[in-house]
Amino acid sequence: MSIPILGYWNVRGLAEPIRYLLHYKNVEFVNKIYVLREKDWQKDKFALGLDFPNLPYYIEGDIKISQSTAILRYLARKYDLAGKDERQKVFVSMVEQQLIDLRFNLFLLILKGETESEKTEFINNIPNHLKQWEKFFGNKEFLMGDNLTYVDFIAYETFDVYGRFYSDVLKGFTVLQDFQNRIETLPELQEYFNSSTHKQPVGKGGYWDVRGIAEPIRYLLHYKKVDFDEKRYVIAGDEWTNEKFNLGFDFPNLPYYKEGDFKLTQSLAIMRYLARKHGLAGETDEEKDRVALAEQQSRDFRAVLRAFVGDDGYETRKDEFLKNTVSVLFRQWENFLGDRKFLAGDNLTYVDFMLYENLDFYRLFHASILDDFASLKAYFSRIKDLPEMQKYLNSSRFKAWPIFAPAAKFGGGGKPPKHLKA
Repeated sequence: MSIPILGYWNVRGLAEPIRYLLHYKNVEFVNKIYVLREKDWQKDKFALGLDFPNLPYYIEGDIKISQSTAILRYLARKYDLAGKDERQKVFVSMVEQQLIDLRFNLFLLILKGETESEKTEFINNIPNHLKQWEKFFGNKEFLMGDNLTYVDFIAYETFDVYGRFYSDVLKGFTVLQDFQNRIETLPELQEYFNSSTHKQPVGKGGYWDVRGIAEPIRYLLHYKKVDFDEKRYVIAGDEWTNEKFNLGFDFPNLPYYKEGDFKLTQSLAIMRYLARKHGLAGETDEEKDRVALAEQQSRDFRAVLRAFVGDDGYETRKDEFLKNTVSVLFRQWENFLGDRKFLAGDNLTYVDFMLYENLDFYRLFHASILDDFASLKAYFSRIKDLPEMQKYLNSSRFKAWPIFAPAAKFGGGGKPPKHLKA
């Protein structure tokens, strides 16, 4: 008998619950991947014998099915995951449709282009939906009781997708958290959950092989636990020149950030996008105003140091620079921070990653630079000691040096300072 084929785009999408089911039942199958915007699907589309050519599709000998729900129902019946009695089958059907609605609402918002007010309204309404699901679960192990059905895989994927778009979405919903953990720890799915096929990155970033203006973006992504690939280009190499105009960007530049067909350049544009998406742009009007100011001031703050170390004679003017320029700037930041926990107030925002990075650049330039600014030094440690930051800073993905491009006389390469790690 031929090995079944599951065909879908190179994303998790509608096919992922099908993959869960097949792996759970130890079904050997070909996971046929089609790349978005390439022509391989168009070549296959009308040559596979499907009644309604579409993705995903499932081919098992003479059985050829499209439509994700139809595929799941077929496999559920075949592998006894459709409900153990008539009552369960009725409720499985209801839950299936309810989950489709829940997922569709999220993607409708994304596809039509969300405004801040639409996003806020949507996020505020999520707990109402999740309360309904917790009530339906009750004290059951799975949606139908103590027996797993195919809708459990749809539910797991739906809740996981919500969590990827809106971090901490399940916070406070312990029943749903326990359910997600229950699915994730199924022995049959362990190998798949740890595979590269399942762990498809949400985004892909590109920048030079330095910290530069991309590092705050990396901080934000790691802080929000976003799975992403990263391409680092060697400044002296030709790779970026060869790729620059072939990646589909409106304004080809570094850094860049991609999520599927969504492509963005300019570091601040990327930061603002990710901040809005992950709830790090400020909550109140006052916070947003402080964020807007801190963003621009932080950019200027970095530019001051970068300009100073741009020529060979910077060391002879270092003491004067520290006394007359840097101390003034640090005092301004300390006054702006005041007794707040973060720059905007009690809530961390994307500009905290920008300022932290700039403070670290200045610290590398002069080891004791923070010693005269107690509240700013405490703030620096507060950002650095975030568990998610610690995990990244102590990982192989973090590259502490160089901080600037090679043209800089300090931070552009060479031997790093002895106090590289604070």
